[in-house]
Amino acid sequence: MNNVKQTGWLREGGNLYYLNSDGTMAHDQWMQENGEWYYLRNWGAALNCGWSKIDIDWYWFDSDCTMRRDDWMTVDGNLYYLRDWGGMLYNQWRQKDGEWYYFRSWGAALNCGWSKIGIDWYWFDKDCTMAHDQWIRSGNNSYYLRGWGGRMYDQWAAIDGKRYYFRSDGTCA
Repeated sequence: MNNVKQTGWLREGGNLYYLNSDGTMAHDQWMQENGEWYYLRNWGAALNCGWSKIDIDWYWFDSDCTMRRDDWMTVDGNLYYLRDWGGMLYNQWRQKDGEWYYFRSWGAALNCGWSKIGIDWYWFDKDCTMAHDQWIRSGNNSYYLRGWGGRMYDQWAAIDGKRYYFRSDGTCA
C-alpha cells in the first residue's frame, strides 16, 4: 500500500483543516487562500461559527470558514462594521452613503437616542444613523442638532430665520 502524505486543505467531519507540506496539521494561525482569510484554531479546524475573538479583536467567520471584511452586517438586531482587515470596528465613527454611525465599545452601532461622545451629545435614530441639522423633541424639551450632529449649547443661533438661545444643557430657551 502506498502511503502518500496529504497536504493543503482538507474537509473532514464538517470541518476545514490545512495540512502543511510535511503532512502536519496547521493550527493557531491565519491562512490566506485565493484572497480569502481563514483562522485555524488550536485543534486545527478553521473557525466557522460567527464571532470569534483573536488576540484583542473580534472577527466574523461565515459557515464556509471565510473571514468577513469591509462589510456592514446586522446580527441579532445590531449593526456592525468589519474593517478591511476583518476586525470589528469599535469606539469609532464610520460614514456610509452620507450618513454617520458611531460604533460602541462592544462594536454595535448606537441606535438608542441620546449618547455622549467626547464632550458632545448626539442623537441616534433606530436605524443607527446620527441625526443632524434638525430639531429633536425629548420629553418636554426641544434641542437642535448642528450640521455635524452635536447638540447646540451655551450659544445663540439663528435657525429658520428665528434666533434661539441654547443653555448649557441644550434645552432651547
